[in-house]
Amino acid sequence: MVRLFIRGKPWVVSVDDNLFLYDRNEPKLFFTKSDDMNAMWAPIVEKAWAKVKGNYIMSEGGHVENGIHSLTGFPVIRYQTSDLTSQADFDKAFDKL
Repeated sequence: MVRLFIRGKPWVVSVDDNLFLYDRNEPKLFFTKSDDMNAMWAPIVEKAWAKVKGNYIMSEGGHVENGIHSLTGFPVIRYQTSDLTSQADFDKAFDKL
């Protein structure tokens, strides 16, 4: 089970450990890109997210901050470093961190 936060509310999503693999000689995860086949938390969380969204295709793409917010339940603010044009801008952004 994976706990996600959808619209600010905790959701417990049940998933199994069946994952999509390809290449019979050297099995690799089909959706999650990882070099470490021993680290299975990412594909399990990704499967839970796909279940919430409806399927893997619907869960593809989007903004990183939405995923972080869904995992933690905390507000997420995105900063574009290109928007910071002066030292005062950098200091203000750093103070918020």
